[in-house]
Amino acid sequence: MHEVLRKHGTLSDGQVVTLLIGLGTCLEQIHQRGEVFGPIHPAHVCVGGDGRPELLPVSPPPGWTSHDDWVGLVRLGRSMGAGHRARALRWEAFDGLEGAPLLRRLMTWATPEPLPMRWVDGQEVRSA
Repeated sequence: MHEVLRKHGTLSDGQVVTLLIGLGTCLEQIHQRGEVFGPIHPAHVCVGGDGRPELLPVSPPPGWTSHDDWVGLVRLGRSMGAGHRARALRWEAFDGLEGAPLLRRLMTWATPEPLPMRWVDGQEVRSA
């Protein structure tokens, strides 16, 4: 994701929604296995060939919880967004929602848009 941000700058509100819903779905799967992810940072995110965001493996710090994962997801959206709506993303604005309820709320926040192009071996490639 660092490469995408370097080429495109920040994401639109719709792209932020696409990113957060995709990553949130990954978090749901991780949590269903009884695991937690850890800090979510652009370096821990890639966009797959199908255009969907994916989480790259990291080790969570001691004491990290699933709640920390959800807070980190919202913070990632705030840091990557360009618009005033993204800057307004705050955990408190979601009334402490986690998991599927949080993802449903995000879907009403802005209309999802495709993520920008991705880079493979230094070459710009359209996501499928």
